[in-house]
Amino acid sequence: MVLDRDRLRLGVHELEVGLRVEGYGEVGFTTDDEVRTEDLLDVDPGEYTVAELRELAAAVTEPESLERLLARERDGPDRTTAVEFLEGQLEAAEPLSAEEMVRSEPTTKDTGSSIVNDLLVEVLESPQRVSVYLTVQTLGAGTPEEIAGRTLLPENTVRSTLEDFESEDLADRGEDGEYSVASPVTVLQKRQNDLWTILRSTL
Repeated sequence: MVLDRDRLRLGVHELEVGLRVEGYGEVGFTTDDEVRTEDLLDVDPGEYTVAELRELAAAVTEPESLERLLARERDGPDRTTAVEFLEGQLEAAEPLSAEEMVRSEPTTKDTGSSIVNDLLVEVLESPQRVSVYLTVQTLGAGTPEEIAGRTLLPENTVRSTLEDFESEDLADRGEDGEYSVASPVTVLQKRQNDLWTILRSTL
């Protein structure tokens, strides 16, 4: 997952994150991402030729990064052409607009069911819970006894897992005692905080 920005900009940005899974649907959410000073471009211009420095700085839009490069150039090699170029870039740099500061287009990824199952393992926290969930999803609905027979788990374990799902609003129990579960995308939507942590560390 790559955000469509040439360079980091200082400040707190509201990002829309989207995941489209073929055959399952879409899940998306909004999160804040803070870019701090230490996250910005941090290089020694003396390690670059003037041509290389110009190419690097041409893509920099954050004034603080340009100020840092200019100060280091003046304190180091102090090359006239490099200083003039950095000064020009700094003068042209504009503060981030309100629209840029609060929104980035969502990035989507088309994939199969494997990533859904991988994410479910993470957000449902244990293979046992995933096994019960996927069995109910396959059946459409079932009693703890029926589900236990498909999973080879003890019936009391299946029953307590289903009760946990119901309390987490991931499953419903009908009057006939049969349980049904929410769709995979709905599960991921209900566990957005967990999903965001997983996506940041794996994609």
